[in-house]
Amino acid sequence: MQEPEEFKKQPSGERNYQLELFEQKSEVHKQEVKSLKKQIFISNLKVWIIALILIAEIILIGAFF
Repeated sequence: MQEPEEFKKQPSGERNYQLELFEQKSEVHKQEVKSLKKQIFISNLKVWIIALILIAEIILIGAFF
């Protein structure tokens, strides 16, 4: 991971602390993105299942008439 410019200008101890915070925030962000992608996938899957059920019902009703 590349260090942001603002961290390079600070004393070593402070820089390490801020860099650690930055990496933790970055990791949390990655986890949030992963969680949101999973939620979107599940929502899309539900929509496809409902769509397939509706199409099957239309075909089934159409077969009787």
